[in-house]
Amino acid sequence: ICETFGVHPQLEAVQGMYNDGDLLFFTNTGVLTKETDKEHYRQDTETQLFAHNWMQRAAQRIDPLKEKDGTGVLGRISDALVKQGLSVGAFSVGGNSISLLGEPGISSSPM
Repeated sequence: ICETFGVHPQLEAVQGMYNDGDLLFFTNTGVLTKETDKEHYRQDTETQLFAHNWMQRAAQRIDPLKEKDGTGVLGRISDALVKQGLSVGAFSVGGNSISLLGEPGISSSPM
């Protein structure tokens, strides 16, 4: 486990936000529902682990058990913060993203 994390000094704005506690990074996230190995991963998971497009989709949702199907990981985080009375805004610089979608009627739609 890495206990030290840093941001390159040439990314001044990003480094400043991170150092001030206004930015966070998600690390070691994944979509497996159980441990597996290279001999058994095909039968142990629905996710195609070595297909870039499938992994992008899975990383945006991070819902391997399909408990909140149709939502994204950041949308569910926004929903949780809104339920605590916080004001949350989100957008994607890459166009529409499933990662930003929460449950209907909780946080505002990013699209």
